[in-house]
Amino acid sequence: TARKPAPRKRRSAPNRAPQVFVLAAHAYPHESAYGTPRADFVRGVAHDLKAAEPIAVRVAAAALAPLVTRGATIVPVPGSRGSTRENLALAEAIGRLTGSRVVDGLERVASESQYARRKRGLAPLPASAMVVRWGAAPLRGTVVLADNVVTTGATAEAARRAIGGDAVLLAWADARGIHGADARTSRRRA
Repeated sequence: TARKPAPRKRRSAPNRAPQVFVLAAHAYPHESAYGTPRADFVRGVAHDLKAAEPIAVRVAAAALAPLVTRGATIVPVPGSRGSTRENLALAEAIGRLTGSRVVDGLERVASESQYARRKRGLAPLPASAMVVRWGAAPLRGTVVLADNVVTTGATAEAARRAIGGDAVLLAWADARGIHGADARTSRRRA
């Protein structure tokens, strides 16, 4: 008598972990490009966004607004000092241009900035070392995290964890490419 083969166990698809997808208007220029008009423009706007300068906010919002899908919720990312002040101005300007809702619900325990750590020769803080809390109602639909510059992506990942789902990080400049092994390779994300 022929024996029936044992039934094969079905392998279920692993649950996909929530992710942060990065869209940036510009790659942050490497130091070798400083002094060029484009590099000076990108760096100047990035610097002025940290102080929530109105002209820089308008320039960045105009560049980022076309990347926001209709009906998205924009959430400003807190900076290393714990405040969302500078990114709130950017989020609100993008919200006005796109008709999107802005929810300022993230708070972060202050820590040293990734930029300052890099300047001191220290390794960047991983997302797991950052304490970011969500203090508002749960979000539905597309969530857009607004940040001026993404340095390592760790803050965005900590913010995404606090929100509890997928998120798109929208940033004026993406500096991740200049901090890797090949500092001359910058990547444009948008």
